[in-house]
Amino acid sequence: MENLTTIFTTFYQSYQQARNPSLNTAKQIKGIIPAFLSYCMTEKNREFVEEIQKEDVICYLNSLIDLRTSSRLTHLRWITVFLNWLYEPLHIIIQKPETVFYKGPPDIPRAVQKDLDTKEVQKILNALPTLPDKDQAIGYLLLYRLLRIGELVNLRVENVDLKRQLVTILKSKNRTSRQISIPSKALEPLRQIMEGKAQDSPLFDLGDHAILLHVNQILEKSGVSRMGRSSHAFRHTGITNLLEEGEDPAVIAKMAGNTPLTIYKNYGSSISAKAQKNGEEKLDRLRQQRVI
Repeated sequence: MENLTTIFTTFYQSYQQARNPSLNTAKQIKGIIPAFLSYCMTEKNREFVEEIQKEDVICYLNSLIDLRTSSRLTHLRWITVFLNWLYEPLHIIIQKPETVFYKGPPDIPRAVQKDLDTKEVQKILNALPTLPDKDQAIGYLLLYRLLRIGELVNLRVENVDLKRQLVTILKSKNRTSRQISIPSKALEPLRQIMEGKAQDSPLFDLGDHAILLHVNQILEKSGVSRMGRSSHAFRHTGITNLLEEGEDPAVIAKMAGNTPLTIYKNYGSSISAKAQKNGEEKLDRLRQQRVI
């Protein structure tokens, strides 16, 4: 029988070898599974994995009172992966785990992401040359290349090719890699912060929290309000701007490391009334051209 205090190490080593998870995925796994196992031991007095029951999973999810239901469902997804792994391929448990259906309380809708308007983008562009090299590189990459904050954190010096003016994003959120061109304004700041660094060292030497402080500093130094904005504001604004300009969602998805469906689903509702009106007028003209 497998003890709950040791099983996670075995599981994670096996999962890592089979799937090679991204840093964000690994962070989720290391946070969720040990928390669930700890709950089973302390609250349900379980000692071995064979003792875990369907009701334990539901009780654990209900105990996460500070989390939105969408976040609880993320916990359920990884717990399900873990329990299925116990059954197959290791056969530590002999009976296939029951499927857990969890609805949870309805989420309060999140506030709508507030994009940067044209004047605010210009304020940031005006302020960036006066900021330290690290802030310049972060700001230009966020404004011009639709990068996620996590992608900036994970960048290493070896991922940046100044000669070819390319950055390689390895296994981002969707487990895909992509190459992006370096904005011309970011070349010199990147050159400065890369000088003397080993190829395998982090490009910015910043964790998730620290890089958010730099993003907030960029907004503050630019005189742009942070109210109603997350770190996603740069990326969200760029994608919305491209959609409003009529760019093909497949092209945007390629630039952003997303799928076209995700672009439609997550960003289509952000298109302005003005852009919608332009689309309606364009359709009117097309219809008139076909009138005989």
